[in-house]
Amino acid sequence: MGVSIKLTINENLFVRDPVSTKIGQGILRDSILLIDEIGFEQFTFKKIS
Repeated sequence: MGVSIKLTINENLFVRDPVSTKIGQGILRDSILLIDEIGFEQFTFKKIS
């Protein structure tokens, strides 16, 4: 079962739209999965890296 999520990101926050690349899509997907697993309060960018 696939789930599709549409994110709207302020254009002033990035140089290249993260949804426009496979790496950016992967980072967003894995970030969402990590937030689901550990919770938003425990999420850090260090953990996603």
